[in-house]
This record gives sequence, structure tokens and C-alpha cells, in this order.
Amino acid sequence: WSIDLYERHYVELDPECPVRGHSGEVFSAAFSPDGKRVVSGAWDGTVKILDAATGVEVRSIDAHVDYQVATVDFSPDGRRIVSGSPSENRVKIWDAESGEMLWSITGRKGAFVDCLPDPLKSSYHFLTARDEELLVFERSFQEEENERSFQEGEKAPVASFMAPGEVTCVEVRGSAILLGCMDGSVVLLRAPFLSA
Repeated sequence: WSIDLYERHYVELDPECPVRGHSGEVFSAAFSPDGKRVVSGAWDGTVKILDAATGVEVRSIDAHVDYQVATVDFSPDGRRIVSGSPSENRVKIWDAESGEMLWSITGRKGAFVDCLPDPLKSSYHFLTARDEELLVFERSFQEEENERSFQEGEKAPVASFMAPGEVTCVEVRGSAILLGCMDGSVVLLRAPFLSA
């Protein structure tokens, strides 16, 4: 499962080493904030949570049935997983322990999703981007306590941005959001509401 890679050291992969849990191409993978778990999303519509030390599957979620999972991420506290499916035109939020779906946003495509740090720890922000549009949403833990079942439909974003070209990659560091675009441009956005 894990391989030590040293500088100037060539490693030939053991065929038994990779964990083959998905039945299709894996498009996205991310570590939990504490580094103890890994989440992956794939062509087969599933989201899988693995133990980072052993590679053992902890949970499998049929996240976007009959569609592809293009992107996944953990929330900053590791309690939530967000997944996006452009083909289903939907972003979903999951409880990372139980695998329960907590929320679903339709019409948001979700070619890229990312969870953002929240200085108050009472909520979390996540972004979703596809084509030229980037949207930032907020979800409070209090909302989840009051709504034990998810609610379908739209939720107004707390911030939005139209990029100069189709968004091809997203990187988040603190309150900075970096976008790469199909037209060759790189855009740095500042989100002061993510700062303590």
C-alpha cells in the first residue's frame, strides 16, 4: 500500500501494492486533515474512505449512482466529505464517519470542489467550480443538527466569481483561492471572510 520514495531512487511498483477498490478510473483523492484517512472518487460513482496507514477500506459510499465522481475533499476538521459530479450536475456533503448524506446541491456541476478553513469552527465553507463560474457556499453545523435529513435544492452562495476562462484547477491556501483557466490565465482571489 505505501512505498518509500527517496531522492534519486527508482522504485518498481509491486503489482500487489495498489489498492484496487474502485471499478473505474479514479479522478480525485485527498488526505484527511489529520492524515489518518484517504478519500477517493471515481468513474464508477463511488466515494471510498481508506485507512492511510494500511490502505484498508473503511467505508464505501454509492455517492453519485450512474454518474462519475470528479472530485472529493475533506472539511478542515475531517468531519465532512464533499463530492462533486459534473455529469450529475450535483454536489453532495457526507458525514465522514457514518457515510450519511447530509446535503445536496443541484445545478452546481461540481467539476472541482474544495473545503475551505473556517476561523469560527461553527461552520465550513466549500467551493465548487465548473466552466467559468466559481461559487463559495457556507454550511453551519447547527443547520445539520436541526436538519437530520438533507434538503434538496438551491442555496445562495456567499461569494461568486466569473473567471476569464473555463476553470481547470483550483488550489486553496488559507483565505487565498488560486484558479487556473483554460485560456492560459491564473487568477488569485482573496476571501477575507475565511480569515480569523
